[in-house]
Amino acid sequence: MRKPVLIFILLLLLHDFAFSGTRQLSSKPPSAPSPLKQELSQISLADFDADPFGYEVTTTTLSDKLGKKFRILKEVIKNTHNSRIKDTIFHFSYQTTKLKVYKSQGNEMVFSAQITDNSIALRNQISVGMSREEFWQKFNDLERYKFQQGLIEINGDDEMNSYLLTIQPNLIKVSNMMGTADYTFAFVKDKLSQVNIDVYMD
Repeated sequence: MRKPVLIFILLLLLHDFAFSGTRQLSSKPPSAPSPLKQELSQISLADFDADPFGYEVTTTTLSDKLGKKFRILKEVIKNTHNSRIKDTIFHFSYQTTKLKVYKSQGNEMVFSAQITDNSIALRNQISVGMSREEFWQKFNDLERYKFQQGLIEINGDDEMNSYLLTIQPNLIKVSNMMGTADYTFAFVKDKLSQVNIDVYMD
């Protein structure tokens, strides 16, 4: 008779111990979000201008990111500084989305883009289909201008961090003061419908 009682008491003690352990785990405060997520909540215009895609653009990485639905055409051209050197322009296209990558010796860059496909995410997850309000919130130095219209000069520490901002009801255009890049964001019914990127190449 004593054995079953002891076994019963042991089982009760084990159950209480296991249950209290579960209670202790569940009462822990939630872990803090990772620093990476916090850093990606907002970026500056200068950050976007320096790296609009958020990764190193090469024909290989772009092919991987865009997938097989994009058609790729190669155009061989003469280098503007040395006619004996051949450079290549890669034309990526799918429906109304078009990207051009200039490949020279040791350098590749997107110099022209018309993006209407929501599968292409730019830096900080800026993509076609997002709301105008979401777009403003992606930038830490742009949101303050969202209720303004017309041409606005944003002066940074130097020319490299200064921008011209054009705001219209259905369009936001950002041009850097060095005249090397224009970014145009077109909206339809307060949704981002098209992104154009034009980069000046010497």
